[in-house]
Amino acid sequence: RVTNLKNRLSTTVRINDRGPYIRSRIIDLSESAARKIGSYQHGIALVEIEQLQLLKLNPVIDSIFRCEDVLDCLGNREHLRGESIRLWKTKDIIHMLYIANELFLEDDVDQVLITGSGFGTERIYSLVVTGFANQQEAIRAADRFERKGFMKATPVSFR
Repeated sequence: RVTNLKNRLSTTVRINDRGPYIRSRIIDLSESAARKIGSYQHGIALVEIEQLQLLKLNPVIDSIFRCEDVLDCLGNREHLRGESIRLWKTKDIIHMLYIANELFLEDDVDQVLITGSGFGTERIYSLVVTGFANQQEAIRAADRFERKGFMKATPVSFR
């Protein structure tokens, strides 16, 4: 978890390289992560980094999220309602669970869902918010989520 010390906004990121390569900096964030903690406009921020080890991939998580069902962030079977928005995609189910639970707990979103497609190492998980009355409402919500850092928020139809 990376927390901006000035405004206390935080996000969960997955570190996938050894940068940055400038002495006084400890982490480079994606544009999306920088927007989530409010540092995008400033470029540099003082942050606190906390290593999270709350979740580990185990046979239960692996089996629950292998199916083609729509599940909430706790692994309960759900259904898409009305119009939906895909906020984010990843191959990493643990990172997906962290982001889905953050969104559910901290952003007051009624229903955060995870969908899966593909098999084996090619499996892709999508973070979905559903229940919008119409496409215009979904588009407005997608714009709002983009401003919050979900850079590829897209209204989608899963029918």
